[in-house]
Amino acid sequence: MVLNATWIPRLAHAVQVDNCTEAAILWRVLVNEDRYKGYTNDTYGAILHGLSRHLQIKRLEEPSAHAVFEWIDTSDLMQGVVQNAFYSRGMCKSTICPLLNWTGNPDVAGRGMLATYIVQAILISLYIPMILAVRFERTPSRNSLLRRTILAAQHSSGTFLNASFVFSIAMLCASLIELASKFQHQLPKPSTGALLVLMPFASVLPVALLQLSASKMLRRNQGRVLLWVLMAALMSAILHMTTRPWYMDSNLNGRKIEEKWERICVDMKNVAKMQWFAVAIGIFVLLGTVTYVLMFMAMYFRHPTLVSWNTRISQPLWWLGLILGFVGMWSCLGWFVHLQIKMSVLGGEHNKDAEWSFGQVLAITTWVPVLVEFAYIWWERPVEALSGRLMDPYEVQEVSKETEGFEEARRRDTV
Repeated sequence: MVLNATWIPRLAHAVQVDNCTEAAILWRVLVNEDRYKGYTNDTYGAILHGLSRHLQIKRLEEPSAHAVFEWIDTSDLMQGVVQNAFYSRGMCKSTICPLLNWTGNPDVAGRGMLATYIVQAILISLYIPMILAVRFERTPSRNSLLRRTILAAQHSSGTFLNASFVFSIAMLCASLIELASKFQHQLPKPSTGALLVLMPFASVLPVALLQLSASKMLRRNQGRVLLWVLMAALMSAILHMTTRPWYMDSNLNGRKIEEKWERICVDMKNVAKMQWFAVAIGIFVLLGTVTYVLMFMAMYFRHPTLVSWNTRISQPLWWLGLILGFVGMWSCLGWFVHLQIKMSVLGGEHNKDAEWSFGQVLAITTWVPVLVEFAYIWWERPVEALSGRLMDPYEVQEVSKETEGFEEARRRDTV
């Protein structure tokens, strides 16, 4: 038996690894499911080099490749050897981690999804100032190109809001289904779990920003209240799942290669912070949703006391929600990009986050109708462009002010 051979060291420290290349080879041997397949000579050479001092002191001959590989497969000592190699050479992450075949989180963090998040955030940042200019009557002269652009943003904001609602609800549903599926079998990977909470919650913030900025221009308010209640229910279900601490290192013991990659290559403290930041975003949005629904009910039923309170607090709450929502949106996106840059460097060639999948292409097309609507309204002017959305015998007519009947009806249900 090889295990009785005199060359086998009794302590892991006997195998000394003094460079990152050999440390990476030994990590591959221990945690890769393919073992040393395709790397036989490199593995054998790394073990002999690590044992050279031990063999010299003991005056022993070099073991054969067969004996070395049998020792690797049957001895628990190799675990200690690899841990010593990694933790004694902590700067080897950039060499070791790309070899561990981590596949990434393409469904929520792929290139297409990143592009989708960025396009939405940029559009929101462009739309809000223009909508606020209309809200506070700061539009330029009647014939300027800037005025045409502002009006195009105003009258396409409904399409943008609807698209954002659809995207956010889809993100929340997909996250809930994915988390529920993983919890049935095994806790999700830490990075996956954190992203499945952060990005769906972050997708709600642009919806809130659009609704807040255009609240005095929008119609169909009852329907939007129902959508907010639906999103609040989905977010509550996801928040309930965060009570299980999947981001803890102890939950990675004995798991396959992708989870082991996270243990050695990901800053687990940073993942935990991102998790709690996502929870804070979720709680903030839930509180805002409850406030919005209560204010809507107060205006709908016209209770004198509630209407009085709504008049006092609505404007400060409006500014607070707008500022915090905007900061939160870009903070979420910045944290996401920061994490992805770090993980892409360490992910290696098997990291699928850099790929464009079928679903990611579909996701980014969510904003195409918004851009098309904006372009039509800008080119044709609001009356002609909006009339083009209607079928005969209906058309849009411009009036100097809203009709008294519609104004009265909207006053009852607008927050």
